[in-house]
Amino acid sequence: MHNTLTLQSWLDHLRTLYPVKGLVHVGAGIGHAADRYAEWDVPSAVFIEAEEKLHEKFVASVNGRRGWSVHHALLSSEAGPRTFYLASNPNESGLVSPDDLTFLWRNLKTEEKRELSATTLADLLASSGAGVINWAVIDCMPALPVIQGAGQQLEAWDVVVARAMLEKKRLRESGISKPELDDFLAGYGYRAIAWEEELQPLLAAVLYVRDWKNNCSSIHARHADAVDQCDRQEKQLTAFQEQLDELEKARTEALKQIEELTKARQEQVDLAANCQAEIVKLKAALQEAETGKKQLQSQVNELMERQQMMNEELVKAEGQIGLIKDLFLREEGL
Repeated sequence: MHNTLTLQSWLDHLRTLYPVKGLVHVGAGIGHAADRYAEWDVPSAVFIEAEEKLHEKFVASVNGRRGWSVHHALLSSEAGPRTFYLASNPNESGLVSPDDLTFLWRNLKTEEKRELSATTLADLLASSGAGVINWAVIDCMPALPVIQGAGQQLEAWDVVVARAMLEKKRLRESGISKPELDDFLAGYGYRAIAWEEELQPLLAAVLYVRDWKNNCSSIHARHADAVDQCDRQEKQLTAFQEQLDELEKARTEALKQIEELTKARQEQVDLAANCQAEIVKLKAALQEAETGKKQLQSQVNELMERQQMMNEELVKAEGQIGLIKDLFLREEGL
């Protein structure tokens, strides 16, 4: 440890400065920490364990304690499928392959691999109905993805205890080392004040507290960034609104053209209908004229026949008149 105080002493002092209103413990194991929290008289505690058998043992150890709840879940920075490794040492089961940790424990092996669906700490706390949480213990590796998945919870925590590797190693899984945790948590106003090494000296429980001075500076910096972002978004919204106005203007013009084209088409339809009506009338008139012509032709034929008959009658009459004249002339000659 980097000073003479034990981690437990630090925690006792911090409980005076930051009384535990609510606590979340990720990687709870079989529940050894529950006795300590009971001594602290923690009013609200949320325990989370990904390994099913350990979870069942933990449930039995805290069953019936008011304000405490135990959850079986795998946590990460975002929801989705993840590979969970069961190690020959149950304390090292998690998202990190035991094969990558053999430089710490030579005989560590992978007992089983399980494909599980991970969730985020923020989502689990929201669904659990937990009250105010101001202490967080992340007793698993990698701790960083779990903390990243806490979302706005990071703004409410006072104390964070995280299991980490003191040196940054080149591993397939990121977020294991203390330098990575330091960099991320510094952005939220936390700083490491102590750590206590495990039996394996490369591993330690690292204690972070909210550095209010740096936190204010961080908040101001994030506020300035948020203001800049809002300004950029406002400019984007203005440009977008101008585009919308142009599109609305084009839409209005298009609608106007459509209306004019629709009106012109209707006029053409009406004109075509009128033309069709005139054609029908003309056809009817033509039909009527044809009928009249036939009637006139019939009358002309009839008159011509009558004229022919009259001519014939006239010829007959003229012949009879000639006969009569001859008769008279004969009688006068007698």
